Amino acid sequence: MPHLNEKVDFTVEVFVVNNRRVLLRKHDKYKEWLSIGGHIEPDENPNQAAVREVKEEGGLDIDLYSSRHYSTPDKKYTDLITPQ
Repeated sequence: MPHLNEKVDFTVEVFVVNNRRVLLRKHDKYKEWLSIGGHIEPDENPNQAAVREVKEEGGLDIDLYSSRHYSTPDKKYTDLITPQ
C-alpha cells in the first residue's frame, strides 16, 4: 500500500449502525474488537475510502449518512461526510 511518506498517513474509521447496534470486527493483526477502518489510498477521498473499507472488511455495501449538510458553491470540490 502506498503512503505519502514515512511519517504521514491518512485513515478512515467507520461506525456501521443498524437497529441501534454497531458493527465491530476482530482485527486480524491486533486480535481486538474494533470498528472498521483503514488507510486512504492516494487516488481516493475519505468518503470513497470509508465505503471501500466497509466492503473489504465487512463485506457490506453501504451508504454514508450525515444529518449535517454542508456544501460548497464551487463544484470543483467534493463534499465530505462530516463525522458525528
